[in-house]
Amino acid sequence: MSFTPLRVRSHGSLLHGTASPAQLVTRALELGYDALALTDRDNLCLGVPFQLGARADGLKPLPGAEVTRGDGAAGGEALLLALDRRGWTSLCAVLTARHLESSFDLVRALGEHWS
Repeated sequence: MSFTPLRVRSHGSLLHGTASPAQLVTRALELGYDALALTDRDNLCLGVPFQLGARADGLKPLPGAEVTRGDGAAGGEALLLALDRRGWTSLCAVLTARHLESSFDLVRALGEHWS
């Protein structure tokens, strides 16, 4: 199938998702998908279990995150996918800054960690 869901949240997105990564993988396979993204909100907590489970079941995993601005303003989020190790490293850097910097600027962080 040529369609790949890119904005998918698990129970790792508190109050935004309910399914486990394993449930998402199972459902994606039932629907005939070749790949599936897991883009929990502001974290990668379930990224590794998702990748391992998806690969074991023959589904191409696309780990990522929906990164929000951090100031509570509406809009201003970015959907980021880590397509390789360098992308994973960059995504981790953006999420770390998002959680630790009180003056987090999403646009600046994306400019600094664009890979």
